[in-house]
This record gives sequence, C-alpha cells and structure tokens, in this order.
Amino acid sequence: GILIEQRGSGAHITTVAGIGLNLNQTATEFAEANLPTATALGIAAGSGYIDPRTAAGVVIRALDREWARLLN
Repeated sequence: GILIEQRGSGAHITTVAGIGLNLNQTATEFAEANLPTATALGIAAGSGYIDPRTAAGVVIRALDREWARLLN
C-alpha cells in the first residue's frame, strides 16, 4: 500500500510518502481479517517466506535507480 501524509499550510507544507508490502502473511491471516482477495509476496512467489531485509534492499535499490533516471 501507499500512504501519503501532509502537514502544514500555505508555503509550509511537508509531505511524507511511504510504502508497505505484505511479505509473509498467510492466506489464513488474510481470511481471518476479512481480506479474501489480499495476498503477500511470499504467497505469490510460492516460497512461503521473504526475508524483510532482502526485500527492503531490493525496493530501495529500485527506488534509487528510478530517482536517478528522473534526475537525468
């Protein structure tokens, strides 16, 4: 998911954007939360477990590449 939050007014606005990934939740957990169509990367990959640090590194490197592309 994506979360964007703003504070302030006029010329003094601060914006923070964040992202979240479902990594290791199970289909049972989603069903219990009444989220029958939700999924997690571990389910989609068929691996059952995604290391959070590895996932964070992959996302950060991809964001860094995209940022560099936008600056050019």
